[in-house]
Amino acid sequence: MNPRDARLAWCLFGCLCALYLLTAGGHFYSSDGHQKFAVLATVLEEGTTAIDGGWIQGRFGLRYAWFPLGASLVMLPGYLVGRALAPWLPGVAPHDVERVVVALQNAGVTAALAVAMFQALRWMGHSARASLAAALAFGLGTAAWPYAKTCWSEPAATLALFLGLVGLWRLVQAEERPQGSPLRAWGVGSCLALALLIRQEFLVPVIGAAAWLGWLNRRGHRPSNATLVGLGVPLALGLGLHLAYEHVRWGAWLSFPNYRLPREGTGAALEAWRILEGVFRHSISPNQGLLFFSPAALLGLAGLRAWGRRCRPLVGLLGAALVPLFAFYVVGWGPSSWAWGMRYSYVFLPFLMLPAAELFERPLGAWARLCLGAGLVVQLVAVPYDFVYLYQRELAQHPGTRIMAIMSEPLRSPLLLALRALPDLGRGAPPVWLPPPSSSPDANALRRARAELVPDFWWCLFRRTLVPPHLLNGLALTIAAFGLACLMELRRTSRLASGS
Repeated sequence: MNPRDARLAWCLFGCLCALYLLTAGGHFYSSDGHQKFAVLATVLEEGTTAIDGGWIQGRFGLRYAWFPLGASLVMLPGYLVGRALAPWLPGVAPHDVERVVVALQNAGVTAALAVAMFQALRWMGHSARASLAAALAFGLGTAAWPYAKTCWSEPAATLALFLGLVGLWRLVQAEERPQGSPLRAWGVGSCLALALLIRQEFLVPVIGAAAWLGWLNRRGHRPSNATLVGLGVPLALGLGLHLAYEHVRWGAWLSFPNYRLPREGTGAALEAWRILEGVFRHSISPNQGLLFFSPAALLGLAGLRAWGRRCRPLVGLLGAALVPLFAFYVVGWGPSSWAWGMRYSYVFLPFLMLPAAELFERPLGAWARLCLGAGLVVQLVAVPYDFVYLYQRELAQHPGTRIMAIMSEPLRSPLLLALRALPDLGRGAPPVWLPPPSSSPDANALRRARAELVPDFWWCLFRRTLVPPHLLNGLALTIAAFGLACLMELRRTSRLASGS
């Protein structure tokens, strides 16, 4: 990376990270997060993965969360930072501090994913201006922004998969120029291993990537033994750790209850109508479709043909990895409830936005500007809310209604629910998602704040806690000033890059 690109990358990260931090809620948005956090805390503090209140009974009558181990381990950076900050907040229970930091963690992860997109596009030969525009379109015009305020595992898993697949493409390029590095291969293999540890179905794109490597081998582009070892050892260790964790919990190597149990409620039949329903749900459904909740992705689809000619080997790799994953979600996975659109479609967003750089190489047409504007508006509508609140509000107003009905009726799309709730912003609202019971008086105050204050931003919600208001104001203003400085430097550096 040349110095100017490095400056652009850092400014892009700072600008997006500041924006995501300012619009983050600072709390968990689902019971999934509490289960994952409980596993991490129990592993570090008690040396066991069994937790009180685990959703499933496993071996020896112990209770366990059904999520993969990586979904908990990915919270480790936030946990450690929160543990270091806890002594400075003596009136707050340590786990409450750790949850807040973990809940803010995806702001940095999502900003890093946009930076990874920028660098990948530069490697593909796109101009700095087009690469930066495509990364910003991803960061501001897709569901990446609303999900940056959550602690769900999709952003971290997607970042690991993106780095792994793009790194594999670069690795093959280096092998052809004989500049391959075994250390780089280890890095690529580690990213792919982390991805499947966080989301176990990401084994599907890993197998697809391996098939792509096998296809290259048949065409005479055989990777070196050092490269194969560097790729294979981390993947084998990651897969072995996952299978061992499954055996410890359930006494079976291949149990996968977080896939099997939800699917039992949706039926196992693979009729054609069910497959078509899955395609509709992921793509153009008003309730969960990717194009409704991430309109900027249309730019990626529009630039796909030209981009395919530019990056044909990478297109082959991404097709082999992601098309089977999409088929898995369509056939074997149901809708994602309590979310902003289809949460499982998140993984496809950065890859879909890569071809958008082709459109940014020239002035945008009116329809492209409309897509960008629509994407930004949709995310601006999303970020003031706790998504769970939108569904709970609708359920409270219509007693007897089930969540699955809300997720399938177009007039109850989360986007429409958010628009209807706009007049309530600032007036106080019914309770949103509450944290688990805690003896901390600050946690009780936090419950009341979440029940009364919207928008769902930490610097609003924490104003009714023991945290001094001037500290909240200072933190928010400091983050805003930092983000503004990064934005100004981003504009200046991008203009210099365009003029050179």
